[in-house]
Amino acid sequence: MAHFKVDPAHSHVGFAIQHMMVNTLKGQFHDYQFEIEGDLDQPTSLQAKGTIQVNSIDTYVRDRDDHLQSEDFFDAKQYPEIKFTTKAIEPAGDHYKAQVEVTFKGHTQDEEFELYVNGSGKNPLSGDTNAGFTLKGELNREDYGLTYNAPLETGGVFIGKKVKIELNLETVVEG
Repeated sequence: MAHFKVDPAHSHVGFAIQHMMVNTLKGQFHDYQFEIEGDLDQPTSLQAKGTIQVNSIDTYVRDRDDHLQSEDFFDAKQYPEIKFTTKAIEPAGDHYKAQVEVTFKGHTQDEEFELYVNGSGKNPLSGDTNAGFTLKGELNREDYGLTYNAPLETGGVFIGKKVKIELNLETVVEG
């Protein structure tokens, strides 16, 4: 069984959400740790746990980031982390379905994500073997207590309920 150490310099933990029914707002988290173990040749054996620090959110606007960390949204002082734990992985065509337990703001839900095993190869600079993984899915933010919103005069709401999540993790294979 191999251990896959995430390389944060070559990884990205991002999200996207609809804003005012007219645009998609994108952001990312900079501070995260993931532990992945298993057999790359048998992706259904992979097990992963991850923690994201809420205060590392970055939507490229500091005032908005501060608001997202407030009690209106994540309440980062009381709930500083978002946690991911895989429960099961099964084949699904050109990718895999990953059943993942997600916890934040005091709420835990089981979610289904698409898992892509992007391959592996020897890094010509370090000599290490690197492997890449992509995890994609969509969460309903209201399931996690993020219910802040405002109606628009044109109909619809200020902020969408669905949040698209995409984790692109490049790892160094150990063992």
